[in-house]
Amino acid sequence: MIRLGAILFFLMSATLASAQANLDSLTDAEVVELIAQVKQTSVSQLDSSLPRMSLARWLRVEVGPHARIGWALRYAQATGTEDEDDFPTCVEINVVREDGWSVTIFIGIGTHGKVRNIKPFVFSADLWKPDQSNGDESIGIDRLSDLPAALRKTFETANP
Repeated sequence: MIRLGAILFFLMSATLASAQANLDSLTDAEVVELIAQVKQTSVSQLDSSLPRMSLARWLRVEVGPHARIGWALRYAQATGTEDEDDFPTCVEINVVREDGWSVTIFIGIGTHGKVRNIKPFVFSADLWKPDQSNGDESIGIDRLSDLPAALRKTFETANP
């Protein structure tokens, strides 16, 4: 049974390696595998000042054990506009903390309409909190290594 699992994993990996033409043809299992690969990406590959630790583990350490974390594959639908080529295929990470602050990170994993044809990179990252009375509060994150300090700042502001 172990050999069969290893063979199936190898075949799925080979399929993903060649899946560069049509994202609409990806199976649910292939999407799950793409997200799993991003979760296992070392944060040091995304930001050289961070430790050699998986993105999923590092994120859990930074946002805390009670935060909810969601992962999804995102890509621009073909609309015929020039802007669609600017948005790469990404794994979107959404974190919601108990204090109301949220983190949204997009990890680019392919050019428009393709997957795994580029090295993973941080496309964008934001820390934000909805505020109905004053408008949303937002802190742009330039590098993943900026996230821990930004999170501490929100905690210190809420708990002087």
